[in-house]
Amino acid sequence: MQRDKLLVGITFAGSILLWWPTIMAISLVTHWWLPLPLIVLGSGLATALCSQGWWHFALASGVGTFIGICSGYMIWHPADGVETAYSGLLIIMATLAAFILSLLANSAMRKSTLSNLKLRHAVWIGVGCCFLVGPLALAVAPPLVAYRLAGNDRAAAQRLEALNNAAKQLLSETGGPEQICDGKALQRHYSGPMFSEEDWRYITGNYVNRDGYVFTVYCKEKGGYVIEAWPARGIVDGTHHLCADDVHRVGCVVGSDGSRRVCIPCKK
Repeated sequence: MQRDKLLVGITFAGSILLWWPTIMAISLVTHWWLPLPLIVLGSGLATALCSQGWWHFALASGVGTFIGICSGYMIWHPADGVETAYSGLLIIMATLAAFILSLLANSAMRKSTLSNLKLRHAVWIGVGCCFLVGPLALAVAPPLVAYRLAGNDRAAAQRLEALNNAAKQLLSETGGPEQICDGKALQRHYSGPMFSEEDWRYITGNYVNRDGYVFTVYCKEKGGYVIEAWPARGIVDGTHHLCADDVHRVGCVVGSDGSRRVCIPCKK
């Protein structure tokens, strides 16, 4: 009896903890399925050790998933407006998936018999490993996230500076901003972190995404230009909002002087 309660508790707690680093480090919009294989595996292994409570482990997986995502969103808020809008759907999808997949896995595993003592020990180790992945990922996620954000911020600043230099060179050569609207012309003067050929077709008058940051060049600003960059998914991808314009201002916010867009310096 104590063993059954322990296994249900491990399955429940493991399901919660596996969602936390996922929510903290990445967006669930594109990676909502990531913890599910380990949740289902842990539930199935627990069933192999205690086949009589097979549906309890599926229930623990589903409830743990629901609580894990809800509590995770309370601690680390959704990354952006898209994730906020779809958070309810994500919770329902992930909860149902964890419960149904665990139920199917457990119904198959309950027919297995572990008469070999060494095999039972190996399965216990597997259950423990599935449980420990969540806490370990939670421990290593903050420095990894900080490293990734620092890299994104650094690359964005380098790209913005290189774009600004390219636009200034093009402006001085042509005497007007018309050529800046030509991404190919801008590309010839650019020397910074890579943009793809497709990016150069859309970066002026549209948006491109590189290393977690969105870049755009406003090229029709009454004789000048404004370049803007911001994290694609808010704090998940970066920490800065950057801009530059033709009057050699580098700042944080694109605003207006009443007649055109301008780059407003950062507040100290």
